[in-house]
Amino acid sequence: MAKALIDLGWINLEEKLWLKDGMTWAEIQKQATGAASAEENDFVAKVDELCTFSSAEERDKILSGLRWMGLFSDQMPTLHSNLLDTLSAQLEKLCNFSPGERDLVML
Repeated sequence: MAKALIDLGWINLEEKLWLKDGMTWAEIQKQATGAASAEENDFVAKVDELCTFSSAEERDKILSGLRWMGLFSDQMPTLHSNLLDTLSAQLEKLCNFSPGERDLVML
C-alpha cells in the first residue's frame, strides 16, 4: 500500500496551492494523479497506469484500501496545505481507537 501511495503522489510534503476548501476526495485524487475525471473508473485506470502490482490479488487489495481510505469518494476531507498531511488527517479519523480499545506493540 505504501508504494502505491508513493506512486500516486500522496506521500508528498510539497504545498499544493490547488487544495481548496470544498474539494472532495475524488476531486483531489483527479488533480493529484491527472486522472481523466473524478469518476471512480478513471481513478482505477490511473492507478493501473501509475502503480505496478505483483498479482491481480495485490491490485484488488490496493484498490480496496484506497476505497476504504475514501480516496475515491465525494466526501470532503480536512484539508491541509499538502497531500501527505491531508491523507494523514483522514487516516487519523479512520484509525481512531474506540472506547476500551488499546494498541499493543511487541518487540
